[in-house]
Amino acid sequence: MFSPLQQKLSTIVAGALLCIPYAAQPLPAAADYGDPSVAAQLHLEAINRARANPQAEAQRLGLSSPSEGGVNISNTPQPPLAMNALLTQSAQGHSDDMAQQNYFNHTAQDGRTPFDRMQAAGYRFASAAENIAATSYGSDITERSLLMYKDLFIDANVSNRGHRVNILSSTYTEIGIGLANGKFLSYNGTYLTTDFARPINAQPQVLGVVYADKNGDGAYSAGEALSGVTVTAQETSASTQTASAGGYSLPLSNGDYSLVFSHPTLGRTERRISIAGQNLKVDILHSDFTATSPTPVTQNATLEPNGTSFTLSLPFVAVINSSGGTDYWQAQLRWDGSAFVLDGNPQQRSDQPATPTHAAQLFTTGGQTLVFLPQVKFGTQILSALLSFSQNRFIVSQAQSL
Repeated sequence: MFSPLQQKLSTIVAGALLCIPYAAQPLPAAADYGDPSVAAQLHLEAINRARANPQAEAQRLGLSSPSEGGVNISNTPQPPLAMNALLTQSAQGHSDDMAQQNYFNHTAQDGRTPFDRMQAAGYRFASAAENIAATSYGSDITERSLLMYKDLFIDANVSNRGHRVNILSSTYTEIGIGLANGKFLSYNGTYLTTDFARPINAQPQVLGVVYADKNGDGAYSAGEALSGVTVTAQETSASTQTASAGGYSLPLSNGDYSLVFSHPTLGRTERRISIAGQNLKVDILHSDFTATSPTPVTQNATLEPNGTSFTLSLPFVAVINSSGGTDYWQAQLRWDGSAFVLDGNPQQRSDQPATPTHAAQLFTTGGQTLVFLPQVKFGTQILSALLSFSQNRFIVSQAQSL
């Protein structure tokens, strides 16, 4: 059950002339990828796969060509679409509304059109379109997202194949995708809204997804996202991070760039790219990263005189987290004449020591919290020590030269 809808400036839509004066449109805000769901990211990856090779996608889905069904759609590859937070806000709001009120229409129950919703979200478009879908098939929202993409691309029994036209249109540069579970007719189902648009004063973007190909299928799948990866164009100050579903986008002017992907534990990888007036997709795999190690000189704890006191610096303190893994912290202790006390707040580190056995270890045994220092530099000496922790004071329980 689907319905395509398209709109351009001064275009007849459903028999009515809709004219939006260009001068009345405020400039759009800077592109914001937002934090789309995994189901939305999956849908976008399918759309961008189709745009990269329309003929191959048509054949993959059982069609002879993108034009099957009597519509004139080019086999020419189209630039990828970038996720936009404002469009996603519009799309998600409409899917939520349909799911909550159990209706299926581009026009909301309060009379708002897709273009009203996009503008209300703060998006200023030069052209826009919308696809909607709903299904009760599939086991979960991620599977349904891909099932609805397939149905929208095939567009069976839709005379003008309007959904497929939107998916493969060269007009649009950005997209918002929203999915919501709810009653579909009398069944438990999922609603989908995809809002396509080109903003006023559109700027090219590099975009993609960073993931670990756990199932080895060569494509992004649910559960494979790598979030928190920093993406930086070295020639500019432009930088962003991958969202929770692994996707990212970064607006760039035309030119050549070194695009660096970095992560505290994964390491880094770099790609040379050229931006030439249109969006460019750059995906990165977990296996592409080269791990980086911290400088070994900062590995050991150090005990240094500080006036009439001493400062004990702990660059790495290993702490077992709730998942059974190890987090590393850094802390500084100050001798107050009878014990060590924290000098400032401990900070969690995003890296790990090159020699983990040199890191201090915080653990609890017999109801007592202890900190074991396997190696402490004190002048020319190397010591080991055991500190007991009580009431914010670290008492030296044992110490010996190594």
